[in-house]
Amino acid sequence: ILGPETEVKLRKVEDDEWGVESKFGYPAKFPALGSLVSTIEKQTVKRFLEDSEGVLDRLGLSNPPTLEDGLVIRMRTADGTVYRTVVLGKMHWLNEAEKDNPRAWPQGRYAYVPELDRVVLIKEPFKFVRTDPTDWLEQRFIELSRVDSVEYRDTTGEVQWRMFRENESDPMQLAEPPEQGEVDQDALHRVSGAFSWVEFADIANPEAPESETGLGSPRTVRVTDLAGNEAVFEFGREREDGLVYVRIHVTPVEGVTRASEPVDMTGTDSQPTVDAEYQEKIEELAKRVNGWIYLLRTSQFSEVLLDKSEFLVEEE
Repeated sequence: ILGPETEVKLRKVEDDEWGVESKFGYPAKFPALGSLVSTIEKQTVKRFLEDSEGVLDRLGLSNPPTLEDGLVIRMRTADGTVYRTVVLGKMHWLNEAEKDNPRAWPQGRYAYVPELDRVVLIKEPFKFVRTDPTDWLEQRFIELSRVDSVEYRDTTGEVQWRMFRENESDPMQLAEPPEQGEVDQDALHRVSGAFSWVEFADIANPEAPESETGLGSPRTVRVTDLAGNEAVFEFGREREDGLVYVRIHVTPVEGVTRASEPVDMTGTDSQPTVDAEYQEKIEELAKRVNGWIYLLRTSQFSEVLLDKSEFLVEEE
């Protein structure tokens, strides 16, 4: 998909799995991609336009990548042969005033199909097709619920602090708390909740040298849930743009009984019963994230990468 300033190449790697080529083949959003391909294949032509002098220029179809919203979509077979090209030009509005109304929706889009050598007005405006490779990355990521322990080690591998709970109804407690001062329970709660929804900003080169990523001697956060699943976050170098290199390894628990409905996981049984849907997500997550290096916003973990003393209630 070629746009005014950027382009994205999506390539099928195996059955129903696609990768973003310029992002080292990281998994692409398959539902969005499938919808785009299906829409192109089943597109309704509202009107065929007569081929007249200057029609391509007037409709933004002669050189669409120079147009603010112009696009070229090429679909290729496995051997690289182009079998379908759609050149998208200007969007069609009932009147020009609608273009500035964020709630208005185009009535179609002008397109040129080289294989047919025809200019057409199609029903679908393709208003939200993006050409930034980052927009096509599969965003499903870390979602750990019912966290029962978090451990933080510094770059030397020394444990700085560990928090845990025995049962789901128990509050988190700090292991070996400082002798002086009161532990801030809200701070512990924020740490355990920080892994329920983690987003990444971009993908780094998985072959990047440690001199660039800083992952040779990372800060490490180990998280477990009540079912026994484990996720290890390795934090490397922080960049000037507010992003940090992070490598993640997820290890799903084995030998658990799966229930079709959410269950109360105590974490005390040798073979606890877990929610089947949740466990499947963890296993899928492990397949997707292990082996990659991510760029995460440092602000997401500002309340996790702390010294033990920062878990104490400040004296007034």
